[in-house]
Amino acid sequence: IRNKIKKSVSTSSTGKQELLLNSSRDKLQMYSFNQSAHLERKESASQD
Repeated sequence: IRNKIKKSVSTSSTGKQELLLNSSRDKLQMYSFNQSAHLERKESASQD
C-alpha cells in the first residue's frame, strides 16, 4: 500500500514540475525572441 501512495505522490509532483518547466521554457522562448527582435531593431536603426 505504501508503495502505491509513494508512486501517486511522485507522479503528481513530477507533473507539477513538468508544468513549471513548460511555463519557464515558454518564458525563455519569449525572452529570447524579444531579445533577438530588439537586436534586429538596433541594427536596422544603426544602418539608417
